Parts: sequence; C-alpha cells; structure tokens
Amino acid sequence: MNKKFMSIIIVLILLILTTVSLYYVIKNINPSPIVGEGCNIINQTEGANINILFFGKETQVKEYINYFLSKSPYNENKDSFNFYYIDQERTCEIYKGIAILCYSRDLIRQASICPNNFIIVLQDYPTSIRSSNYINVMSININHPKNVILHEFGHSFINLAEEYVPAAIPRNSAGNCVQSCIEFNGKENGCYQGCSEANYYRSVENGIMRTLRSENYGNFNTYLINKTIDDFDRKIIVKQEAFDENLIYTDGINSAGELEGETFKL
Repeated sequence: MNKKFMSIIIVLILLILTTVSLYYVIKNINPSPIVGEGCNIINQTEGANINILFFGKETQVKEYINYFLSKSPYNENKDSFNFYYIDQERTCEIYKGIAILCYSRDLIRQASICPNNFIIVLQDYPTSIRSSNYINVMSININHPKNVILHEFGHSFINLAEEYVPAAIPRNSAGNCVQSCIEFNGKENGCYQGCSEANYYRSVENGIMRTLRSENYGNFNTYLINKTIDDFDRKIIVKQEAFDENLIYTDGINSAGELEGETFKL
C-alpha cells in the first residue's frame, strides 16, 4: 500500500513539474528581441517577428511608421511588426548617378545592434534621385511621396516585381507578374497586360507596384503579403538570400509625377 501511495505521489509531482515547465516554455516562446546600446525602440510587440530598423531622426522615422501602419494590409497586422531606429546619418552611394544605394557591409554591421529583418535608410536628395531596394535594404529619398515606402517594401518583403514596363522580373519573384491570368487563382482585381515585361500580366490596373498615384497593392498582391506575414507569425521565416542578390530596383518620379525606374544587375 505504501509503495502504491508513493507511486501516486511521484506521478503527481512529475505532473506538476511538467505543467510548470510547459508554462514557462509557452510564456517565453516569443521572447522580446535583444536590443543593443544605441538601438532605439519605437514599438516592440510581444510575439511580433518582423523587425524593421530605420536609420534616421526619431520624428521622421515615426512619420514613416505611422504612414506605413495606416495602409492595407499593414494596418490589419500591426501586432506582427517591431520598429527600431538608429539616430545616425549615413553616407550612401549614388548608384550610376541616378539612385540612392545604402547597402554595404558597414551598414549591416552597424545595424546588428538592433533586431532587424528589414532596414530602411532615410536620405535627403533632390526628387530626381531615385529610391531603391537591394535585398532587404530600402534606400528612401524623403523628397519622394511617402508611399514610395510601400513600393520598396513590396520588393523587399516578398520580392514583388515591378508592374510597369520595362523592368526585369527577379529570380524567385513573388509571382505578381504572370504569363497567364489563371495563375492569379481568382484573387485578382482584373487581368492587365504589361508587368515588368510586355507579354506578362498583372492583377490590378494601377497598383502601388506600378504607380505612386496609388496606395493599394491590389487583391492578389495583398494576399501574397498577408501570407508572408502569417509565415513570419508562425516563424516560417522567408530567407532574403533566396531572392535575386544581383538585382537592384531603382524607383523615382518623372517630370509628370509618374513612377519610373529601372532594374539593374549588380
């Protein structure tokens, strides 16, 4: 009888210990990212896995974050994002004399004091100098309309191709430029010819990946973005190295106020 009683006690103790251990595992399954000295937190949400780091002044950084989070689909996914900034001026290359290019080993090294999946560098240049995206670094000309951040983030986050013509469709593109409208699986706003290449099709007539007169990605592109946000939430992290590492997107404003740009192989 004593042995049976002792066995029951041991089982109960083991159950209690297991329950307590599981509680702490679950509680800490999404710990807050580690922040180094010099890294400033704008917003850090428990359980958020998408870390966006800005280089710029606090007031300006907050303006871009507020704008970004006010637009679909990010306004419906605010709890998936953390935002940080480093108050440091960066000297960036003017690529081919036409576009800001801030990506460098030194930038990546300095960015390491903050959690980051994506880096946005704010720069002050004449409007004739284009913004750009290279892998996960967005170089933003603050004299362009603020929605340029939506356009460049579309490139950086899920590798959306340009929807204007002509441009290069990147390796491992998200699939917003297709050879047949069937590939949109019924999620399109419509089907319109001309998407990076003249014989490819886009899912929205005039979305943000085609013109800065829009703030809308279109239904299909929004679906792709939401799917990737869900992947981050479930820790199925998209690896930027799977993107086309030789391709730089450059996007600017022409004299008519329309989006124009080119893609280059580095």
